[in-house]
Amino acid sequence: MMVYGRGSSSPDEDSNDDAEHRMTVHVTQSDSTFEFGHVTGDKKFNFYCTGREGRFRTRGGEVKHFAIRAPDDARSVYGLGEFGGCELTGPAMNPAWAIFPQMDDPYYSIAVLTFLVSRNDTVTVELVASSPNGFDLVE
Repeated sequence: MMVYGRGSSSPDEDSNDDAEHRMTVHVTQSDSTFEFGHVTGDKKFNFYCTGREGRFRTRGGEVKHFAIRAPDDARSVYGLGEFGGCELTGPAMNPAWAIFPQMDDPYYSIAVLTFLVSRNDTVTVELVASSPNGFDLVE
């Protein structure tokens, strides 16, 4: 889940970003040939970026089912829930900074996603939200 926050270190965002709880997430991939995105409710792959680095914009409170897609086969989508795992890291963000959604527990500005794409091969994707924005896991 994406968490939009406001704190002493928050960047100067325009009033529309603040009103809509919009944030930018920076993406770094270990294998630049895969496409990164998320799987929608109707099982379609929504593309964000390809290459070693990229970024996407999103809103606080949105739940994303992150995935990668093989470049040579558009049907080869590796969803995080089935083919990987997520570790939240970085300094714990104060839950009082969370504007949307409101949080009771700390959340984190970095999410490290690991996708198992074959028996011996993994692709790691690191997502970084500028503090005090961040991520929390959804059960």
